[in-house]
Amino acid sequence: MGAAALHFEFAPYRLRLKTPLETAVGTVTERRGWIVRVFDEGGLAGIGEVAPMRRAGTESHRDAGLRIDSIRAAGGALGLAIAEVPGSWDDALSQAYPGLPAFCFGIALALWDRAARRPGLPLARVLTGDAEPDADVNG
Repeated sequence: MGAAALHFEFAPYRLRLKTPLETAVGTVTERRGWIVRVFDEGGLAGIGEVAPMRRAGTESHRDAGLRIDSIRAAGGALGLAIAEVPGSWDDALSQAYPGLPAFCFGIALALWDRAARRPGLPLARVLTGDAEPDADVNG
């Protein structure tokens, strides 16, 4: 299969956690980042999240934002050919964007979500066959 023509959009968010998260390096009271939407030529969309947290070992919010700004400036083009084989993009993203793990995760999550939507499956079922249908969240 060839590379897909994809368009990425990013929407910033800031959420206060219902319950503060205690970590070894301090208390986290909010999450901020970007919701990622990826669209293919047929309009099929996938959703991901870029949520950098420097104190947890990812890139800074600023560094992720600079990469996102460059994609916006390119009209939503990632600048990387993405094959239509689920999972093949994980290594490609890590190699193309070293030092940006939260950014790469958000893009990959959107691609995985799009791959799950194509056959009409929940993302959890694509990632693992025995996934629980519901999960508690801290939001």
